[in-house]
Amino acid sequence: MNVSKAALESQFVELLGELQPSPAFMRLVKEYILTACRTRREESRSEAVAAERRSRTIQERLDRLDDAFLFAQTIDHETYERQRNRLREDLALARVDRNATVIDEIDIEGVLAFAEEVLPSASKLWTHASLDQRQRLQKVFFPEGIRYGRDGFNRTAVTVPLFSRLAPAARTNARMVGAGGIEPPTPRV
Repeated sequence: MNVSKAALESQFVELLGELQPSPAFMRLVKEYILTACRTRREESRSEAVAAERRSRTIQERLDRLDDAFLFAQTIDHETYERQRNRLREDLALARVDRNATVIDEIDIEGVLAFAEEVLPSASKLWTHASLDQRQRLQKVFFPEGIRYGRDGFNRTAVTVPLFSRLAPAARTNARMVGAGGIEPPTPRV
């Protein structure tokens, strides 16, 4: 089947236009993401406080061990080294746990503002994008690719994850292949 580049591109731009989220949908997604980020930050802060508390407790035990060996001389050198090494290892692990809880403070609001700008105008972006930008944009909407056939673009439910809910239902259902694929009918016995 032969299709001109202009016709193919025009149909693809039209398809991108069908996948534009409504402002209400974008507000819902934004609120969901912000709530999830706030929850994760709060959890991370709690985990960081607990890890810091563990670090301080271990450091205090290490200090008492040093005092017992150096000043009170109540333990022998071998016991001191064994306990010191164990406590230093525990302290290092507690510090690793503390550092693992730190979430990079990304500008989530900025990322969401960018998404609000990009998603509703995907078709306009496509027309002004370079080849590399078009390929990346296509992967956002169709991570497993998209096929062109006699009836235009065909996609599976897998290829349009979030955005499959945005296209008009009648048209989407008429052009989508089920998750099981296209199979011959099962004969009745």
